[in-house]
Amino acid sequence: MNFLERYPRWCLTLAACLYLLPGTWLLPLVDRDEPRFARATVEMMERSDYIVPYFNNEYRFDKPPLTYWWMQLHYRLLGVNELAARLHSAVAAWMVALLIYGFARRLGLETSWACLAGLIWLSALQVLIHGRIAVADMPLILGTTLALRGFWDYLCTDSPPKTFGRPFWMSYGGMALAFLAKGPLALLIPGLSLAGFALLGRKGPALAWRQLLPGLLPGILFLLALVGAWGIPALIQTQGAYFDIGIGEHVVERGVSAFNERFYIPGVYYFVAVLVFFSPWVPALWPALRNAWGKRRESRQHRFLLAWAASSFIIFAFYKTQLPHYILPSYPALALLAASHLRSGTRSGFLLSYSFTRVALAVLMLAALALGIVLSGNGPAQALGYACLWLSALFLALLLASECVQRLRLAPAILLSIASALLFWPFAAHLRQAHLVTQLHAAHHDLLAKAPAAYSKGFAEPSLVWYSGRYWDFSQAPSADELKEGEVLLLSTRRWRLDDELLADWRAGKALRPRHDHRAKIQTAYGQLEIETVQGFSPGNSSWVELALIRKP
Repeated sequence: MNFLERYPRWCLTLAACLYLLPGTWLLPLVDRDEPRFARATVEMMERSDYIVPYFNNEYRFDKPPLTYWWMQLHYRLLGVNELAARLHSAVAAWMVALLIYGFARRLGLETSWACLAGLIWLSALQVLIHGRIAVADMPLILGTTLALRGFWDYLCTDSPPKTFGRPFWMSYGGMALAFLAKGPLALLIPGLSLAGFALLGRKGPALAWRQLLPGLLPGILFLLALVGAWGIPALIQTQGAYFDIGIGEHVVERGVSAFNERFYIPGVYYFVAVLVFFSPWVPALWPALRNAWGKRRESRQHRFLLAWAASSFIIFAFYKTQLPHYILPSYPALALLAASHLRSGTRSGFLLSYSFTRVALAVLMLAALALGIVLSGNGPAQALGYACLWLSALFLALLLASECVQRLRLAPAILLSIASALLFWPFAAHLRQAHLVTQLHAAHHDLLAKAPAAYSKGFAEPSLVWYSGRYWDFSQAPSADELKEGEVLLLSTRRWRLDDELLADWRAGKALRPRHDHRAKIQTAYGQLEIETVQGFSPGNSSWVELALIRKP
């Protein structure tokens, strides 16, 4: 018996380390969500207030507190740094992989193919990204996957399950965990999955709900008790504002109005997103979905996985704010379906969807390569250029891995997917060298940390708060006379947008033009004070930015 057969969970643990850890401690916290979560956790610890988070000395109502609670455990173990801020996402993604493995075994897949299902999850491009960033998505997916694993145990038994058996604790505990991570999605995803399972069944909805009834009322009460233990004090402390803003603005308003102004066609965005972000396993995905749809009547497991996979798509298809990671809760189901298809040994043949994936990955690779060539020859932006070149290599590895999956050469596909994950390491190292706020932090950390007051106008990225470790006033820019001794002021002097216009200038042999140039104006207003400039990449607005650091000696 080989090592994989004897120690499948240890193999998945090793794979999780290879996929999710390289470069995680080097990659600067990316604006805007990462530094907000990371800094809010620091302020939670400083205040000893574990109910309501703060960021930059103001309420932060964006998400419930589970991510902050989890993050602070890593802060206490590893110190306050990028790795500790992100480690909860990697740990949650690893735990999801173990749940997928157990689910696959429960569905009858052999050990090696069950491991493959976990590997498909870990190596999907969107998981490679979100498994190493400091946000709330992976705890949400851990909770929903745990809940759906429990509900499957309810549904797959032919005899009434125990009221307080393992399925009960997994189902309702998982939903409570997911709710404390990211709010109402914890209820919608399992609910829609169960409804879809029932509606797709030959015997109608009664079959599903009959199995769930014994634990339904106790489960709801258990869920309400866990959520209420935090939610009621949060409502009291903020006079209802936590739910008004956290759910009203961040859930409801994003659903009816797009904050990113992206062109909106219901359902199309996520169809395209999965063709890119489920790479390199797209060649196995669409045949798997077609096969599962054909077996939905006679196979409970295919029916359940289809309903689970569809749940996030249904929720967000008509959601005006559209981001690729919104459908991540469906990826565990997609991984299970893809592994089942690959186990059959059937080649996919020509697929229009996979042709799109090929083109998309090739375009991303070439775009990163072109930008890397442009910037690597430009002195200050050289490190960003090298980061783009490594990113181009990452997309190339994914493209080659996809080709291997198409040809059912799974071992090379896995090795190439691991190579793509390892390429995050040099990418992160060069991005750190180019990152504006890390450059500012390296050059002036003591000055910024010790200043009696700090102001910034025209540059209000949350990473500034995280890396300086202090509060900032982003509302005003004191005049030269108003700025007091020791205080600091940051102003944006020049900004170059990294877009088609910049590439057009480069192709035409022109000097790369900034979108704005305030140097003369700043010199006129603050010329009598000390002015130092720092340049670097600002991911929040995909721009190369020059800042003026102004202080009165």
